[in-house]
Amino acid sequence: MRSVKVSFLDHVLRVCAVLSTVSLIVMMMVTVVDVGLANFFHRPIVGAFDLVVTALVFAVFLGIPLTFQREANIVVDVVDHLAPATVVDKLRVFSRLCTLGFLVILLYNMVEPALDAYKYGEKKPELGLPLYVIWIPIFIGIGLAVWSVMNTLWRQRPGADGGKS
Repeated sequence: MRSVKVSFLDHVLRVCAVLSTVSLIVMMMVTVVDVGLANFFHRPIVGAFDLVVTALVFAVFLGIPLTFQREANIVVDVVDHLAPATVVDKLRVFSRLCTLGFLVILLYNMVEPALDAYKYGEKKPELGLPLYVIWIPIFIGIGLAVWSVMNTLWRQRPGADGGKS
């Protein structure tokens, strides 16, 4: 029996993945029920659009960190077959650094709109849900994505495998 060490980050990302999955299920169910009620009983769900858009935010931003952690991004590996392994490794590190830079810039540029949503009390039109609440999973997701990319960079460093290459 193998003992697998599961880090705190792995636990947090699994919780986020479960929340992301639940959000996706909520989106699908609300959409199906809303369309059914609207077509058969002419009584759509009030706030369905706001609920689906809010669930979409949860699904996307809480799902992104696990994608980065597992390195499950969609990639086109044209160079991988042509270049030596050392070049491919350097390109992977470069791509992770670019991803990290993008996420940090994204996070930085999200702070002001989030603060504005809180400061001015903006709300979703149908549900009345304060918009700053929607920024919470966005910041959690992007912050965890930064952590995940940094973790993959740490694993990629020379000697990270304990010399088991």
